[in-house]
Amino acid sequence: MDDFKLFSRDETKLQQELTIVKTFISDIQMDFGLDKCTTAVSKNGKVPQSQNISLNNQTVIGNMEVDETFKYLGVEEGDGIDNSQLKNAVVKKYYHWVQQILKT
Repeated sequence: MDDFKLFSRDETKLQQELTIVKTFISDIQMDFGLDKCTTAVSKNGKVPQSQNISLNNQTVIGNMEVDETFKYLGVEEGDGIDNSQLKNAVVKKYYHWVQQILKT
């Protein structure tokens, strides 16, 4: 497993689910890349201030800033995305792929 997203109803449930994931990853002796982990909380379409999530005394996962973005499966995501710019990039990539296929 390289990338994954975890959705939850509230922050308490998210903390419980993350603890389960961390335990599972430890059990199968994988590394949990905490340096790349972040949380994003959204309530009614708004991004409120929220606390960092603590899995244990040594493991804390920070929150994403409002204008911060992240790349998931090659696509930038987050509240600070310029959708028109993203659309242009996707269209450009798509045309590039089509041109490559037509050249074969």
